[in-house]
Amino acid sequence: MKKGLIFLILLLILFLFALEGLAYNWVVEADAVELKIYFFNQEDCLTKISYLIKVDGFSKTEVVRKAVEKLLRGPESDNLFSFIPEGTKLNYVILLGETIILDFSKELQDYGGGSFNAIHIRQQFEETLYQFPFIKNIIFLVNGEGEESGVLQP
Repeated sequence: MKKGLIFLILLLILFLFALEGLAYNWVVEADAVELKIYFFNQEDCLTKISYLIKVDGFSKTEVVRKAVEKLLRGPESDNLFSFIPEGTKLNYVILLGETIILDFSKELQDYGGGSFNAIHIRQQFEETLYQFPFIKNIIFLVNGEGEESGVLQP
């Protein structure tokens, strides 16, 4: 029984690595990628800011992680702001084919409720992450719990 379970786990890991390799080869031979990170300006318009993100290695997952972490740190200008609650941390990133799964700390839910805030938080992540041609879907989790548990819901 244990050997069968170990074999299934190894098979799943190999399958995930294969999906990573089959996905669109966006990051080829670079040690830095210019990305647009989205924040809001004082007139409540979405504003894109270009950043040069340094990457260690060539993993698409790592590039996504760096972009999300930059988004979570917030804007560097006083004229810009983020709807993402301060203190939100990224627990992990998983790329499965064209779907990215992002798991955050509980602070992501500290936006005070309401569809206005939830929509703007989603918009910041979506505008930032859909610039990657290998991402077609985003799944948001908070400590392993999904949208059916109220994640980013009004």
